[in-house]
Amino acid sequence: MKSNFSEEELRQRVKEAVISINKEDAMHCAPIHSLAEILAHQKADDLYWLARMVRIKYITKHKKAELAVKIAKEISDPENLELLLFGLDFSRWMFFLDVAEKHEYIVDSVLPDYYELSQKFGLLQLFFHEEKLIFVVPDEVKAGLKALDEDDYIVFKSFSEDVIRFASAAVNLYGALPISLLTEILEEEYKHVTVPEILTILDQAGIRNEGFCLFDGNVVHRFFEDENGEVSAEAVQAVLEKRAGRARYCPSAEALLEYADPDFTEAIDECERLEEAIYAIVGDAKGLDNLIDDIAFACRIDAPVKDILSILSNYDVEFSDTRSAESVIQAIIALKNRSRSWTLFGYSPVELRKTVRTDGTLTGAGSGSATGRAKIVPLFGQSNPQSVKTGRNDPCPCGSGKKYKKCCGK
Repeated sequence: MKSNFSEEELRQRVKEAVISINKEDAMHCAPIHSLAEILAHQKADDLYWLARMVRIKYITKHKKAELAVKIAKEISDPENLELLLFGLDFSRWMFFLDVAEKHEYIVDSVLPDYYELSQKFGLLQLFFHEEKLIFVVPDEVKAGLKALDEDDYIVFKSFSEDVIRFASAAVNLYGALPISLLTEILEEEYKHVTVPEILTILDQAGIRNEGFCLFDGNVVHRFFEDENGEVSAEAVQAVLEKRAGRARYCPSAEALLEYADPDFTEAIDECERLEEAIYAIVGDAKGLDNLIDDIAFACRIDAPVKDILSILSNYDVEFSDTRSAESVIQAIIALKNRSRSWTLFGYSPVELRKTVRTDGTLTGAGSGSATGRAKIVPLFGQSNPQSVKTGRNDPCPCGSGKKYKKCCGK
């Protein structure tokens, strides 16, 4: 499952692959700062799509150059620009800000996820000129940003993205959380936060198909939705009832935000043990990462071992003998014991056992506290503890920007 290449070779191969994609996505000419001119070079289908986004009528009646000018004008309108910017999640928004601060933003390479959507929206454009990759935020977009009252809007947009990240982390860690509790968490970082304000932001986030939705005063994981998008009140209530009266696991903001990634887990060693046990059976790493993520999620929702074994069947994992079955089952049990559970309000079974006093009350555990919230640290503070071993959820040392498990750790 390990790569045959050295770390330096992997780094170079990934960088070359990313640069190749960047060049394909770029306009091959000197940087253009007029959005109307940039759009005039786009394909007709891309122009029509963007025209519909900014609500231009009778699209096909316009000549291409005329339509490009009209779209550029509409994008610079604060109302339309705000709508487009709202479509950018945290990482895309931060990259957009980096580019917007510069006249021209030169990079060696950048993962497409950071710019593809913004470029599709007409918010920025990548150029390849004189062997350089150069990003530009068009003049019309910069003008529209200023018309939005630039400083205040940037603060509000950044705050909104933090609210969405906290909500995503909360549902991944707890399954469901009252909006009032989410507001309390945010109040540690942002003073004078109100429930209606948070509700408005989360309600608007629905158009982005985030991993959460609102239900009966709670922010809940989309796991509770059926194929029609209806939340199962019974399923949500079952989780809330199982943990009624329990103390909530309260990590620092930095630790909580790790869970904004739906695949994040602290049980890295247990995941790797399970991965090795399954690999010993199938002898093929293909699809193994997705299988481990599915099992880790099943542990988070406190699924019975028999249900988890059915996940193995879905991936065509079959036991050849009792020994291999025992190895996998024991690894699953170990992962369940170390996984933070929705029904335990964020605690893991093994952690909860360690924190129960003889009188039945709870002590603090791990990086969080059962009796009160840990102090929330600044969201953008520097905190990069060094680990001896690269974990499944750590950034890949090759520099690709992907997780180790999705890159060289396959």
